[in-house]
Amino acid sequence: MEFWEKHRDDWISTTHQPYARNSFTVRNTPRARSSAVVQNAVCVAQANSGKIAGAAWIQVAMMPVVTSKPELIYFQRMYIAPEHRCARLANQLIDAFHYHLMQSNERSPLVKYLLAENVNPKLKTPAGRRLFIRKGFNFMGFNTSRNEIWKLALPPITGPSINTVFQ
Repeated sequence: MEFWEKHRDDWISTTHQPYARNSFTVRNTPRARSSAVVQNAVCVAQANSGKIAGAAWIQVAMMPVVTSKPELIYFQRMYIAPEHRCARLANQLIDAFHYHLMQSNERSPLVKYLLAENVNPKLKTPAGRRLFIRKGFNFMGFNTSRNEIWKLALPPITGPSINTVFQ
């Protein structure tokens, strides 16, 4: 909790509500922010000192992705404390986040896509866009804040089927 208390204002300023009214909604109150991050953390980066350097997490939302009909999606967020920000840590954190999310049998089989909002000006360049493409994302478009929205199809869950669990 020390990490969130120290970086709450910076984190809140980077996770404002950028979506149109008819788009999907993500709870956007200080209480929802702090509890949602702790409950939905997928990957945490730890500094050599033992303190948390950054975290990646997901939230579930409803949004039309392929058709005009809304469907469940995972919406990813990532935050790294300013004193720990570097390309290497960010890349390792997002790679670990994606790997463990893809391999998890705990995720919902109803969620077929992972969406990411690119708010980082350094990634809104051809090189930054190539990074998203190399990680398997497809460009969807821009939201009302002119931030890029990227989509990644999630593989099917390969764990035991419900029939084998109850036999």
